[in-house]
Amino acid sequence: MCYCLSYLQAYEIIRAAGGTGSGNGPIVSYHDAFFGAAKWAGWLPGADRIALDLHTYVCFGPQSDQTIAEQVQKPCAAWGAMMNTSMGAFGLTAAGEFSNAVTDCGKWVNGVGLGARYDGTMQDETGAGMLGLVVVKPGLIGRHGTTL
Repeated sequence: MCYCLSYLQAYEIIRAAGGTGSGNGPIVSYHDAFFGAAKWAGWLPGADRIALDLHTYVCFGPQSDQTIAEQVQKPCAAWGAMMNTSMGAFGLTAAGEFSNAVTDCGKWVNGVGLGARYDGTMQDETGAGMLGLVVVKPGLIGRHGTTL
């Protein structure tokens, strides 16, 4: 299972302020942290009104020369079953952000000066080189036996 201490703390704070049950406080929506829906299955069982916010993209995978007519089929074909599975395994699941982009050819879409997969100029196609762009506050992840 996937646990994140700061997400749990946010849930507890929001529920303490707004209460539980229908009409009391907002639905608490969690960003999937780009781990994907499967990692969140069963997280926080019995929680009151939580949602999973997935961020899915076509452009950051292998580049394709398919037509737009072919490309528009990808979201349902690639993510439809995953979304349905997550609705059963986690609960309310939504695509909170998505893009119409089918390639990563936009200027700086992968980060300033990192290039693009589309034209073969990306410096590190594995994405490992982009890890330096992520800032994690020390101690929020992995404390008290929690894992991601």
